[in-house]
Amino acid sequence: MVGAREFSAETEFKDPSISFLMPDVICGFCNDCRDVDLLRDPFLLKHDWECSKCGHTLNKAKIENRLIDLAKKRCVAFQNQDLVCTKCGIIKASNTRTICPHCSGSFLSKESPQQCRKGFVTLLTIAKYHKFEYLEEVVESILKF
Repeated sequence: MVGAREFSAETEFKDPSISFLMPDVICGFCNDCRDVDLLRDPFLLKHDWECSKCGHTLNKAKIENRLIDLAKKRCVAFQNQDLVCTKCGIIKASNTRTICPHCSGSFLSKESPQQCRKGFVTLLTIAKYHKFEYLEEVVESILKF
């Protein structure tokens, strides 16, 4: 009736919402350490920011600062990434070559600008949803370029 086979690729479930897992969020009161999904965690969806064990408030400023550091590191990592031959996959060793010496292929960066932009858009979504104003400002300034 639908026009797709039972076990085909079209019938696999794909979650439509974005997920962003932040590892090692530590409660300042009970020292409980857990990984938090900033876009799906039930405690954070209600903007409660409470520890799931003791109920004390998590430090939002520390989490925002970790996200800002992550954004800066992603920006630097994108700028410092290696160039790879599109044909044979060898990493470019010389700054002066424009084509691969082994197969005459062209060089492209490992991570495309679209992939990098997608990561920053996810950080911007987190910033707007949780009202992280400084993170929003940092990510918007990165996305301008």
